[in-house]
Amino acid sequence: LPDITFKLCGQDFIMAPEDYAHMYRTDKEKQEIPFLKFAELEIGNNISILGDPFLQAFYTYYDNEVDGKKVGIAHAQHE
Repeated sequence: LPDITFKLCGQDFIMAPEDYAHMYRTDKEKQEIPFLKFAELEIGNNISILGDPFLQAFYTYYDNEVDGKKVGIAHAQHE
């Protein structure tokens, strides 16, 4: 599977296949089948919910102060 890139405010956020898919091995055919962690939602045009796969791959910080509503995003460091 390829990397997936989300472009948010001109910044690229790249998710590797292990970030957005589980690989399952079949018993009969001994092959791996990807199961995507994304789900399709039909809630309107140009609307996306990045959801758990994105929030697990990236650390997000939400600043809701009166003078500037900001969101910070960085690669998560899992141990």
